[in-house]
Amino acid sequence: MPMDEARLREEICRVGASLYARGYVHATAGNISARSGDGFLITPTDACLGFLDPARLAKVEASGTAVAGDPPSKTLALHRRIYAADPASRCVIHTHSTHLVALTGWGQDEDRRRSSAAGFDDHLVKPVEIQVLAALLRSLEPSGVS
Repeated sequence: MPMDEARLREEICRVGASLYARGYVHATAGNISARSGDGFLITPTDACLGFLDPARLAKVEASGTAVAGDPPSKTLALHRRIYAADPASRCVIHTHSTHLVALTGWGQDEDRRRSSAAGFDDHLVKPVEIQVLAALLRSLEPSGVS
């Protein structure tokens, strides 16, 4: 069952604050979106994930037309492409975390080819095994932050 919009807005802000508190994002380097009804909610352009206001999140139709809230993230096209490429996806968290960006050099040729064919930049390819990535993120997590 889909989460209602008010709860979804709160959850986006909670996740943004957690990413910020953990040091996974800084300043305005990152954005979050989640499917909602026939469109999605997305963080505003130039917003700091650590200080989001649920009422200011942009509500966007599937076509990309903003219908409520602040102007959507400048990476709106990226989020729309991900949702179009994977209809089962429910949320996109896009960061420029130092440690994740460092992983981008690990891409395999086939991953780069498929990513490019789908219209994404190679820097989005993260072909590291999820267990390896999870272990790396756990090792960087400050204690006591949830």
